[in-house]
Amino acid sequence: YQGQPIGYNSPELNHQFTAYEVYQLPCNDLNDYVKANASGCQVHLLLGSHDWQLDLMQNNIIRPGSYMLQVEGPNGIEKSYPQVNKAFKGFELGQGGQVRLTLDHDFIYGYIKEGNKTYFIEPLYYFIPTAAKNLVIVYDAHNVIWDQSVTCATVDMNEAAENYHDEAKEA
Repeated sequence: YQGQPIGYNSPELNHQFTAYEVYQLPCNDLNDYVKANASGCQVHLLLGSHDWQLDLMQNNIIRPGSYMLQVEGPNGIEKSYPQVNKAFKGFELGQGGQVRLTLDHDFIYGYIKEGNKTYFIEPLYYFIPTAAKNLVIVYDAHNVIWDQSVTCATVDMNEAAENYHDEAKEA
């Protein structure tokens, strides 16, 4: 799956990252392929200079029936129990780093470790709500400008790790 680079420059993104790349990616095709081969598959993901050979399998961290989705709509809060696994784990075969991705329709979110770097990939519409659904942002964790008023996957991951360690100390 090859992403087409998009020359995207945004004050919002420049406030959060010292460097980033934006790609047009066939997220729905990738989602369909990985879910059809959820017991294990290899995916070639080419995003600019990032040439990743991914070995992916289902990650039962978010299994169907184990969580409830609540969305507030015009008729109040609507509940659903998703029946499709969206979380995947594996390795980047070139450098042997971990991969964790959540995939869905018009959605990819997660990270790929390559050597001593961790690259995050997220929907651009997380940062720019009007962005097309097939645009993704890729950035190195070291390129995040830490600011408490904004968030991204790197910040979310660090906060989750801190909460986990705090809970472990209390137990």
